[in-house]
Amino acid sequence: MIINKFTLNFKSKSIENDYRKLQQSYIKQEFTLFSIHTILFFSAYILYYFEEYTFNGIIVANISVFMLSIILLRFIINSHPAWNEYILPILQIYIAYIWNLDNFFPTTTEDPNYDYDASYEYNWYYGLQAFYFHFAILQLGYQIWPQAVALIGIYIQYVSYYPTETLEYSAMCLTIFLVFIGLLVMKYTNEKTKRLQFRDSREQNRWIKIIDQVLEQSIVVIKLDQEQDQLILQQINDISKSRLKIQNNIELREMLRNMIIENTHMEREEIRFKNLEQEIRDLIIRYDQYRFITHQVDVRSNVLNKEYKVKLIQQVLQDEFCVIAIFEQDLKNENHKHHLEVKCKENIFQFLLIQFFQQMKTASTRLKILYSMINFQQIRLLLNNNNENLTSI
Repeated sequence: MIINKFTLNFKSKSIENDYRKLQQSYIKQEFTLFSIHTILFFSAYILYYFEEYTFNGIIVANISVFMLSIILLRFIINSHPAWNEYILPILQIYIAYIWNLDNFFPTTTEDPNYDYDASYEYNWYYGLQAFYFHFAILQLGYQIWPQAVALIGIYIQYVSYYPTETLEYSAMCLTIFLVFIGLLVMKYTNEKTKRLQFRDSREQNRWIKIIDQVLEQSIVVIKLDQEQDQLILQQINDISKSRLKIQNNIELREMLRNMIIENTHMEREEIRFKNLEQEIRDLIIRYDQYRFITHQVDVRSNVLNKEYKVKLIQQVLQDEFCVIAIFEQDLKNENHKHHLEVKCKENIFQFLLIQFFQQMKTASTRLKILYSMINFQQIRLLLNNNNENLTSI
């Protein structure tokens, strides 16, 4: 498992850093939406404390400072998204403080008809709001335990504020504890899912790059027809059809028979009679049970007059044993020939240059000098043209 089960961090530091960089770009957008919603909510929520009997200047001031803090934190997150693992736990504690303002600073009034307990008739609604904000903050960021520690601290403060020995108090402590556990389980599940999706996406992108490279090569999937005891085509890409001149099973077998293996562990006498068709047949027949086997051979095509490096991979496609052959043209010898030809022409050019200067020294008239220069120029142009044509080919 590449993920730590406790912290959910990737065991590879490079993967963990890539994941955090990706999530830091997302948290800017998420925190912007969260801050907008929070300011809109508390702009409506603060109106309750402007009522005649419930006006509380301290609570209004605290909520106003909280809204300004949210705006400030948004700018900090946008500038330093990595700080979210410190900011979000503090924000959890700040939210808990805001929801306890009525307990810390109770509203007082001289009206004898005001029933303080009646104002808490909708306590379940206020609890739902607090749960929402704790949950919303918990879903931000990519760390679990910094916010989990903050929630544990909030829980300890909450259950120890008015300790009693009643059954109601015990039930309240248990229900709040289960709510916080539910919050952490949801965060853990969501974060684990995101990290696994990131891992799968990373692997998929890596395979896409590999496939893009492979698609530039000639690929032929070959299987053995047990009834006819012959190799037949399973799949072939368009590049292989054009490069290897293969359109059907007959052309496939002819092409494989004309590809002579040049490097192998066999003796020299056997190499003369070993072709690519026999090698593929042996690979399929020898291993009747699937094992991931891959090896590479160098072959020379007598028909195409080219040399290839062929990678053979045993695989199972559509419940049948087959061999994937990847042909890569070996340009080493061609490049060597090209280099020798260019070197030869360079030697000829140097020889002609020496001859030209010798003629210049021995020329007795201006006409002979001009004649030597014209001949030298024509030879130089001819060599350059041939060299350019060879390079383009």
